[in-house]
Amino acid sequence: MKLDFRPGWWRWHIPLTIAISVAGLTIALSGMGMFQLLEWATLDRFFRLRPIEPPDSRIVIVGVEEEDITQLGQWPISDAMLARALKNLRDRHPRVIGLDIYRDLIVEPGHTELVEIFESTPNLIGVEKFSGDAVAPPPTLKKRDRVAMNDIVLDADGKVRRGLISSHRDGETKLSLGAKLALMYLESEGITPAPTGDGAIELGKARFTRFESNDGGYVGADAGGYQLLLNFRGPPGHFETIALSDLLHDRVPAELIRDRIVLIGVTARSLNDFFYNPYTINDATTPAGVEIHAHLASAIVSAALDGRAAIDTFSDPVEGLWIFLWCGSSTMLGLLLPQRKKVAIGLVVAIASPMAMAYLAFLGGWWLPGLTPAIGALCAAIVGIGYTLWNDLRHSHQQLVTYAQTLEDKVRSRTITLERQTRELARKTTQLKKQAKELAVARDTAEAANRSKSAFLAHMSHELRTPLNAILGFSQLMARSTTLPPEHQESVRIVNRSGEHLLSLIENVLDFSKIEAGKIELQPCDFNLYRLLDDLEEMFSLHVRDKGLTLTFKIAPEVPEYIRVDKVKLRQILINTIGNGIKFVQAGGVTVEVSTTRTTRANGDRATVCFAIVDTGLGIAPEELDRLFEPFIQTETGRNAGQGTGLGLAIVRQSIERMEGRITVESQVGVGTRFYFEIPVDVIEANTGEDRRDRRQAIALEVHGLPPRVLVADDRRDNRLMLVEMLRPIGFEVREAQQGVEAVEIWESWQPDFIWMDARMPEMDGGEATRIIRGKECARKLVNNSSKPRKTAIVALSADAQIEADERMLAAGCNAVTHKPIREDVVLEMMAQYLGIRYQTAIRSPIQTDEIGQPNLDKSLIELRGILPPQWFAQLTHAAIAIDNDRILQLLQQIPPEFAPIARQMEQWIGTFRCDRIVESLESTQIGKFPAVRFQGNIRSRLQVMPSEWVTGIYWAAATGDDDRLRSLIKTMPVADAETAKLLLGLVAEFQFEAVMALTEFARNSGGEPMEKQGIISSSVKYS
Repeated sequence: MKLDFRPGWWRWHIPLTIAISVAGLTIALSGMGMFQLLEWATLDRFFRLRPIEPPDSRIVIVGVEEEDITQLGQWPISDAMLARALKNLRDRHPRVIGLDIYRDLIVEPGHTELVEIFESTPNLIGVEKFSGDAVAPPPTLKKRDRVAMNDIVLDADGKVRRGLISSHRDGETKLSLGAKLALMYLESEGITPAPTGDGAIELGKARFTRFESNDGGYVGADAGGYQLLLNFRGPPGHFETIALSDLLHDRVPAELIRDRIVLIGVTARSLNDFFYNPYTINDATTPAGVEIHAHLASAIVSAALDGRAAIDTFSDPVEGLWIFLWCGSSTMLGLLLPQRKKVAIGLVVAIASPMAMAYLAFLGGWWLPGLTPAIGALCAAIVGIGYTLWNDLRHSHQQLVTYAQTLEDKVRSRTITLERQTRELARKTTQLKKQAKELAVARDTAEAANRSKSAFLAHMSHELRTPLNAILGFSQLMARSTTLPPEHQESVRIVNRSGEHLLSLIENVLDFSKIEAGKIELQPCDFNLYRLLDDLEEMFSLHVRDKGLTLTFKIAPEVPEYIRVDKVKLRQILINTIGNGIKFVQAGGVTVEVSTTRTTRANGDRATVCFAIVDTGLGIAPEELDRLFEPFIQTETGRNAGQGTGLGLAIVRQSIERMEGRITVESQVGVGTRFYFEIPVDVIEANTGEDRRDRRQAIALEVHGLPPRVLVADDRRDNRLMLVEMLRPIGFEVREAQQGVEAVEIWESWQPDFIWMDARMPEMDGGEATRIIRGKECARKLVNNSSKPRKTAIVALSADAQIEADERMLAAGCNAVTHKPIREDVVLEMMAQYLGIRYQTAIRSPIQTDEIGQPNLDKSLIELRGILPPQWFAQLTHAAIAIDNDRILQLLQQIPPEFAPIARQMEQWIGTFRCDRIVESLESTQIGKFPAVRFQGNIRSRLQVMPSEWVTGIYWAAATGDDDRLRSLIKTMPVADAETAKLLLGLVAEFQFEAVMALTEFARNSGGEPMEKQGIISSSVKYS
């Protein structure tokens, strides 16, 4: 907008014209009463927004409620009941009593008593209807001039906003009930009204101004009599109210009535003596007439005594100036709005400000119109904006005329430019079409390559899993043998563990393919985390020993033992990260640190398990860290070592992120690398699913009747033989089929209960055979008209890694799909699920479920001796010798959580009746608690070079407790063995004779045989 800055009043004539015009129109409409109802509604809203004032303790209402009418059985109540109520009130000495109940007629019985009460109660005021349909007052009270009117002034919308002080008719002036009660109360306080010359009344601390017909938001209102704008204290029920029945039965305390204004009136809804006021929203918030009189009396008394503000108004000129100011300010904002975009917020504030200022004035006791100036301000702003837009449009039109004059030249220039751009666009379009064809060819090539890759992976998965199925299956069957020598059982375990490792490597490649396709899925299960870590430690131990490295697992005590998460993925992650560290470490070792942070939720414990794999390898250069987790990317260290494919860490990160975890890496060249990752898990109770399966194995069926019939359909003989050898010893009746056609024929003739169906077979594959069997089952159902036909459970055996292959088998009618290589526990559990059978079980042999090797067990027991007292080991030894299993289990419960593998190993020995193994382990580690335990290897190596006679003498002196003899023999040791002698003397000083015996027992002479085998020490002496 282009403003006019000519000097003088001219630059202000537009804003002034708009402001005066809009203000004048607004004032005119207001004078016509157009905004009267809106201003009334605004006043009502101010009352409801204002904080509710505390009740006036000077006023009490006695209400005639619905329950009172029901109890009295009539309305109006009898003169006797009313006289009784008034007498009870009088006896409690109120300051003044207002009876807001018409009593122009006699209601027997009890009229005489009521008249006596009227005559003998000088502070009792009755009521009459003074205007309209008049109702006469009680004659007795009229004679004594103790009558007030109970007329109420209503606005056009039916609400009470004004209070009537007095009214004049036929030369007679009457005070309203509320005003008369207030004046009588104040008179007892020594306060009387004092009229002023301007029509106002001064009363104590207050000055009351008479209501005029145009005050506030009113226009031409009836201002007859002496009226006030009523300042209500709060919503209905604000005053202390007691029921008439309580008063009649003397249930009202005297102090509640004494020296107060008491009003008696109707509060029962059925009598319809209710009036709307500013607090009215519905019938429940509509006050009774007696409450209106109470509000008037309270307003007068509290203003006179407490200086409480009454509702006052401004004169008409002041209200007109008020409207003009807001119209002028909004006009200026409207004119500036197109130039100052942020003025829009100021415009909203300017329009809302009149309402806010009117509310603040109301809180101070003034009724200032708020909606009328807000409407004027809005209209002025709209007119100002309209004028500004019109002025801008006029200037734009002038600019358009000027621009049209040069348009032809611009069109010509633009046409030339457009033709040049069109030719360029055509050239680029030709290039894009060519590129699109090339991209289509590349896409087809990539899709063909992807299909070839998928087919290759599926084929390789089948070819690799099929022999692995036999390797792992038969190794499980051999592990069940009770006749296999222990060293061969250990070999079987190695074969089984190596096969599992090979399977995990195959899964790496397949998982990466699934990750690329976005088809990776999690399969959470319950398992023992400690056992998984022990298995990994044992799996890597041979490789670590061959390289001369160390592998240390540090597990924090708070790490949960039993968790629920995808075990296969977690094992794969740990194998990749630990194996990656071992691969590139030349000296030192790898440390695996496990910790946790636990959070509780409503349906169980949720924990985050933290793993840190720290190695002392060559480290990774900083510029290579960013690409470390990319597939097929190797660091310089990996390329130089010529090991790995660069795929493992990519799978690790993808798997961790899929499990809602995160992984970070820190490395320093020449120092080492630290991989750290966190995985959220569910913490579960001990002895669940996997733990029970690992500890027990099925040995026979619990069958009542014929054994279940099982058909094994597989084109490879070794796969069939594995399942047959696995199932027949348990009690299943098993038959074999080499391909799908034979499987269908055996099904028709033999009717098996369960079929293990290989997915790939010659002539007819497993899917087609399953469809034929299911079709024949449906046909038999129709022929036999059976609602529940016999249905064979069919589980597919698949060596295919593609999800689509599983979906095809399920669509053919298989109950489930399991992948090769299969585990014995999975086979038996799935058959139990679909056949509803149970197994007789026994604890697995120690070789199969051994959790901790003997060297690790001895090391752990030695460390445990530094924690638990010697008495505990003595008690455990005696319990094992006595084969007291209950006592052994009680003692094992005292083992700290970090030594849980020791407890599990001994529990397995108990289950297999090998308490002798417990005794042997305890005796072989009797080293005591002296710090020399840490140097036992050095001590034994030094003792081995000592003369056998000297070693025998040391042993016998320790066995007989001859400490003097021990000290004299130790002091004869060479100077080079001073450190060993010092440690032995320390054991003697601590009376650790058993430790000395244990050390010398392992000493060897020049022939390299233990002393006991040489015949030097007898067993009887050893245990004496």
